[in-house]
Amino acid sequence: MVYSTLLLAFSFFIPAAYGKKGKRLPLRKGVILFIAVLNILAIALCIYKWQTGVMIENGLKARALNNYSETIRLMENATTQLSQYGPTATPLSYYIGEVHFYRKDFNKALDAFQKAKKQHPWHLQTMNSLGSVYARQGNEDKAIDYYQEALSLSPYFDEALINLATIKYKNNEVDQAKKLIARVPPITNNQRFGKLVDVVYSSLLDSMVKKEKSQLISKTMKEISSKQKWLEKLQKDIYEKDEPFRVRAIKDVFYKLEQMDSIPGKTSRRLRDRFDDIQFDYEYKNPQDN
Repeated sequence: MVYSTLLLAFSFFIPAAYGKKGKRLPLRKGVILFIAVLNILAIALCIYKWQTGVMIENGLKARALNNYSETIRLMENATTQLSQYGPTATPLSYYIGEVHFYRKDFNKALDAFQKAKKQHPWHLQTMNSLGSVYARQGNEDKAIDYYQEALSLSPYFDEALINLATIKYKNNEVDQAKKLIARVPPITNNQRFGKLVDVVYSSLLDSMVKKEKSQLISKTMKEISSKQKWLEKLQKDIYEKDEPFRVRAIKDVFYKLEQMDSIPGKTSRRLRDRFDDIQFDYEYKNPQDN
């Protein structure tokens, strides 16, 4: 639309600039023909942009309905030098790659996403999708590079955080996975996030239980860590309060113990002393363990 508007404006500018001191000079036939051609081009461009806009809109509707063949057909037909982007500056090649990815045709998906990356080097979803393709192909180093590139532009981009945390957990880098999870907003719509929180936090809590000397503390930790809702609340508290994982977990354990009327006063005092020791270790003595 910008090109067509400029052409129309230019075509009207020429007659206005052709006269001097309010006198209109006769236009030569060549100039009239030139103006006519400009107007025709502007109208043709307007029609072309409208047609491609309709194709893109229909392509997005087909995408929403999981009509993969129609999505590819419309997006490919709409893609030209003058029309390469959809809404929110998303390259049309990205939508094509997305379909190939869902079909598990990872080679075609990779080609489409690489094309989209050239068209829009800073498109976060394209970087994340390139990482996912490489991860599916077993090239985790390449996948990590693209996830980290996306996170360098948007540190709280949940899709890249979850995908990178998944790789770290699979490679037994549980503490690295934990740090990535802590940055994911609890309101994320990613369906894999709950399961990832469960396996990563459960693994860390099991390690804490094994190291704990107090049977009462370890027993209570096992009880509350088996509840999915508590794990979700734990992640939310860590994100919102910016509190280390192990410190937040041990606080919840002692809060649970304080609610138990059956604990004698002496035991309660010993537990409080133990809590202070643990919190000191995690916050000051060994902060790298958090």
